[in-house]
Amino acid sequence: MGDFERANHGVWGVADTHDCLAAHDHLTSLGWVDPTRTAIFGASYGSYMALHSVVDDPRHRYSCAIAKYGDCDILTSWALGDLVGRLDLERMMGHPREHRDAYTAGSPIHRIDQITVPLLVAHGELDERVHPKQSEELVAALRRLGKQYEYVTYPTEGHGLLRREPFLHFHQRLQGFLDWYLMR
Repeated sequence: MGDFERANHGVWGVADTHDCLAAHDHLTSLGWVDPTRTAIFGASYGSYMALHSVVDDPRHRYSCAIAKYGDCDILTSWALGDLVGRLDLERMMGHPREHRDAYTAGSPIHRIDQITVPLLVAHGELDERVHPKQSEELVAALRRLGKQYEYVTYPTEGHGLLRREPFLHFHQRLQGFLDWYLMR
């Protein structure tokens, strides 16, 4: 395994967040992307990265973010997730018993007060990979801090929105969210 392949081991939410912010900078340098009207959207690990990108960016590049069935606290995600997810976290971050500081640093929930943009949070209530409590914890923190957010859950869905109706509902909700925060 090369250095590039190991670059994210033990440091989730650090260099990978810089990559997301660099993507914004590149796109907005092209001249046809309005830097005041950009969103970041991700599902699962992409959701985790979207959240990091609006929490750990002192320049506040993105206008809004979408977090779809993602982590906000990788320590509690390790504790509540399924075996595959837990083993993946351990492969990338080590066991939390020996690497608690890295798990804390890699968890944007501890810096959620730094969010300055609206957030759309969506989660399937049957998700075993990233437990729905991840979104519940995030939304509770956003509510407590008076942050702007929308929250939607899907009782029939697991890790992904695979049924037609939830899939369509989410994308209609997403379109409305993006229209409201990017097109006004």
